[in-house]
Amino acid sequence: MRIVIEGFPYEERRLREVVPARMLDFPNKNGEIRPPYVGYCFNPEINDCIFFLPKVVLTKDKSDSSDETDRGLVFNRYNPTDLLDFDRLLLDNADRKFLQNFAIWIYRAINVFYRSHNTSIVSRHTLVGVDAAARTKNGTILDSILSLIGFARENRDFIMFEIKNIHRGYNRVNWRKTVSRQYPLKQGKAPVYLTPVNRKKQIDLDEELFVIFFSILKYINRQFGFSVEINCNYETISDAKFRHYLNGYGKIRLRQIKYKYFNDKALKLWSLCYSFFDDSDQLSSSHNIEDFLIAKDFNQVFESIIDTLLGEDVPKGFKDQNDGKIIDHIYPYNALVNPDESIYHIADSKYYKVGASLDKKSIYKQYTYAKNVIQLTLDILYGKGDNEYKKQRGYLPYRDDVTEGYNITPNFFISAKIEREDTGERYSYTTDNLRPHDIDKDGTPLLKHRIFHFKNRLFDRDTLILSHYDINFLYLIALYGKNNYFEQESFRNRTRETFRNFVINLLKKNYSFYAVSPADQTIEEFVDSNFRELSGKLFHFDNTLIMALEKGDEDTPVIYSKYQHLLSEYKLT
Repeated sequence: MRIVIEGFPYEERRLREVVPARMLDFPNKNGEIRPPYVGYCFNPEINDCIFFLPKVVLTKDKSDSSDETDRGLVFNRYNPTDLLDFDRLLLDNADRKFLQNFAIWIYRAINVFYRSHNTSIVSRHTLVGVDAAARTKNGTILDSILSLIGFARENRDFIMFEIKNIHRGYNRVNWRKTVSRQYPLKQGKAPVYLTPVNRKKQIDLDEELFVIFFSILKYINRQFGFSVEINCNYETISDAKFRHYLNGYGKIRLRQIKYKYFNDKALKLWSLCYSFFDDSDQLSSSHNIEDFLIAKDFNQVFESIIDTLLGEDVPKGFKDQNDGKIIDHIYPYNALVNPDESIYHIADSKYYKVGASLDKKSIYKQYTYAKNVIQLTLDILYGKGDNEYKKQRGYLPYRDDVTEGYNITPNFFISAKIEREDTGERYSYTTDNLRPHDIDKDGTPLLKHRIFHFKNRLFDRDTLILSHYDINFLYLIALYGKNNYFEQESFRNRTRETFRNFVINLLKKNYSFYAVSPADQTIEEFVDSNFRELSGKLFHFDNTLIMALEKGDEDTPVIYSKYQHLLSEYKLT
């Protein structure tokens, strides 16, 4: 097994020893090659498989100021060049297993993307099963899984024939044993035996191999999301007992029943099952052609993952904007100050190395996305058609006509991270670890990106706030790779609410919100009479008038003192 890291600058000679020549671009002026791939490939020239892992596994070298020339370590521990000969490298056992399982999830995610997108960024050649009889090189868990699935697909007739043979004659009464072991009751003149002895009382060794095989397929389907057709009437091994098999008992039990099998296909099935439990250490490849599933621009795959899990189809012009810009992710969701209304939430997914920072170009573009969305809603508002037609075109109420204030636009970056859990576990595929990227010393969200034309005007059209959040890359890969609609829908609903709460907490830290109750005036009269002083600080909805004052701004104490008798605390929810 060989591991290559996407985008890492390898010495040309070392990389050509591992990767097929046709997959390598010309070296740069320093004699280095940066492979642009993520995925799986088998190289028959070295009779071994290669996993191209995404650059997100790299920890950025702090001494290197460029995000594109990162020369960091894998998980902050391993030199990528050393991983070119993964089998000879003395890795921690947990890290070794993690990298193998990680490769499976990467394969699965690219496979889901490949099936759902008509794109040239993914290249594929049908993967060939592993020949368990040829043991010239160590295989991987991925090889084992693909081989087991291939065996199930290609040998359905054999499996059903064997099961029928094993079950032939089941449930026929063994009268000799029944008569010798029981006393009959008389019903008239005829003897009646209440519990006749059947020929079959429990699973024997002939069918135990099939029970183990189907239990493995069930585990593969549940754990990794691979589509596996399981046609059997057996009760598979329970989850608790199967964990025992995974922890070593599977190999022990298979060795105990091996002597029962002489048929070539049964022996091959036994070998594949044994290899699965043995972490593929004894499983070998005998490919004669290159097998691969490769994505050349994995950042597009990552964007698709986030958009599938978070985004939504929106009317024309919002995602693919009229100036040629394309928003990564956009969806209508509850507004921040008036949750009964919806507003567009805008996000951009960033596929960076660990420790890399946002670039100025991305930040500028993200502000432009929000400006374009606001302008398009106004174009629809002032365009032709009734209210229903405008809603169909995607109109959402950004501007309040009473105060001429604008709804706050949630706008944020999402970047992926791989890191150890706080609980001390190695790495997790089951928790999203979603949290703010920029935090203050006390752990609260930090307002790092904001633009405005006039200070202390939160509800001004030109005041835009941009936040940044990190999410567990492993969780995303697993959720997308499983391709389970209900799990993804649950994540979508939960995460949209989480992002909204994050932005609300950011606003609470930097602004004070008040409900305004004008004395002896209507809301409209109060706004008109104080418009110049309070422009951009007020927003109105459902007969409620809100004032936002920026904490720490020099004008805030003056304004608060003047209107204090009309104000009461307003809580964003």
